[in-house]
Amino acid sequence: MVGALERLGVIGAIRDRFAALDAIDALRDIDEVYERLLKLEQEEQMRAIVGDGYRTLWPREPQQA
Repeated sequence: MVGALERLGVIGAIRDRFAALDAIDALRDIDEVYERLLKLEQEEQMRAIVGDGYRTLWPREPQQA
């Protein structure tokens, strides 16, 4: 989902706006925050896959021997 910000041009538009203001520090911050969001999203997806902090909607079927 975070990657959509880049694909849809949102991050580019934000960068363009700050570049027009010569806000170099803000441009650097945007890049850092975007990378952090990507990492957090990846970590959350991994937690969902392994079930850390999540409950399943359907109980696991008992395994038959």
